[in-house]
Amino acid sequence: MPGGGGTRKFSSYGKEATKKIVTGLKGYNFTIASGLALGIDTFAHKTALDNGMPTIAVLGCGLKHEIIYPPQNRQLSREIVEKAAACFPSTPTP
Repeated sequence: MPGGGGTRKFSSYGKEATKKIVTGLKGYNFTIASGLALGIDTFAHKTALDNGMPTIAVLGCGLKHEIIYPPQNRQLSREIVEKAAACFPSTPTP
């Protein structure tokens, strides 16, 4: 299982490379998984959703919409759940 790590501060090259790599995995048995952080994680999830690929967000804050962190990705977490992907808390939701 290949893995990768993203950065919150990214270059335009990093953004485009992430999109190209994720798009290139379409048609293979790959699932994008990350912690839904800002930056490269966000682009990987969005690209997977745009291409109908499975994506999993492992959240450190629980599943209540109002506490999802970072708040900028709350809508993205909804899209992940709505498109039959998955969001999982790494700890029980309070």
